[in-house]
Amino acid sequence: MQQENGFFEAASRAAVQYFHRLGILKQEAETAEAGEVLFLQDVTAFVQMNGGITGGFLFTLEEGLARELAKRYMLDAITDEEADQYATEVVAEITNVIAGNALTECEIQGVYMGTPLTLVARNAEIRSKCRSKMRHASYITDYGKLQLLYIPAENKAELASILAIRPA
Repeated sequence: MQQENGFFEAASRAAVQYFHRLGILKQEAETAEAGEVLFLQDVTAFVQMNGGITGGFLFTLEEGLARELAKRYMLDAITDEEADQYATEVVAEITNVIAGNALTECEIQGVYMGTPLTLVARNAEIRSKCRSKMRHASYITDYGKLQLLYIPAENKAELASILAIRPA
């Protein structure tokens, strides 16, 4: 559990640095343990990790912020329509960068990161039945809210049933 907490703290620091560089972070929140259920924002990227740590790392944010990230991520200026097209891919790539930077900082050996899975859905929630508590950090920007989550798991099969979509 200590390695998972270290990873999440490092991921939170990496995210804050990244978002400050992009000029979008307005207010940081403290990291904390979360309950059994957390509600996701509009766009979410999930990266499964196995080996030195086993669990799932999630980056979830409001749709407007995803579009703004796409605009700031691209080297050349893009239109709003192009930002809509690239938003989910950019969120997945940023999730990969944050997780990779955190693993490098923590020096946790033998961790294998899966390919980011992106989800665009309203009314989605994460439920964890794992014995270890989820870790959670929320942030506010001028473009919307974002959250980082880490769900520790004793084995990767536990991660298969964490997502639920609530009826609208």
